[in-house]
Amino acid sequence: MKNKLHFTAHLDRPVCVTRLEGALFTGDSMAHTIAVTCLREGVPVLPSGRAGAYFLRADGVTVPLTGEIAGREILVTLPESCCRVPGRFLLAIRLTEAEETLTVFAMEGHVRSGKTDVMADPESIIPSLDSLLAQIERMEQAEGEVQSAMTSLRQLTGQVLSAEDAALAAAQEATDAARTALEAAARVPEAGQVASVNGRTGDVTLTAEDVDAVPMP
Repeated sequence: MKNKLHFTAHLDRPVCVTRLEGALFTGDSMAHTIAVTCLREGVPVLPSGRAGAYFLRADGVTVPLTGEIAGREILVTLPESCCRVPGRFLLAIRLTEAEETLTVFAMEGHVRSGKTDVMADPESIIPSLDSLLAQIERMEQAEGEVQSAMTSLRQLTGQVLSAEDAALAAAQEATDAARTALEAAARVPEAGQVASVNGRTGDVTLTAEDVDAVPMP
């Protein structure tokens, strides 16, 4: 299933950028292996050192790749991250030995979009990324409004409780005042009764002098 694309690299010549005939497609993953046969003076040679590559995507992101040396070929397989963004790409394959690094092969081409960001199924249409982001933004705004309403409700509840406490305190004061008034009324003598005699209250014993009476002889 893997597509193996064969190319040659002349190690004794300047690198010329090879144009890829055809195109890669978004969504391709580990499906394309670039196989480069190394030549010197037109004769295949065994490459030495470590093989690596860089895949420069259309969005400016560079994807580092690990290569493999298999006989006279350098093999580089392209992961999904290479074909994620449609547009023009550049692939550079390098050999590193000791402190020397040499670009031995370069290729440019295009990644074509194999699908859009809107997909349909038998029951519904999956919205685009922009639509999803807009929905998320509306949900966040609604959540903020709910939080604001909850804060206002808590404040209103606190005000109601404070008013209730004030009403209970006023009712208690009114009850105390009524009790005091009832106690005072209970101490007022009824009609025909006296509250004091000669300035004295309670059980009073009167003498003749108290009422200016003349003692009997």
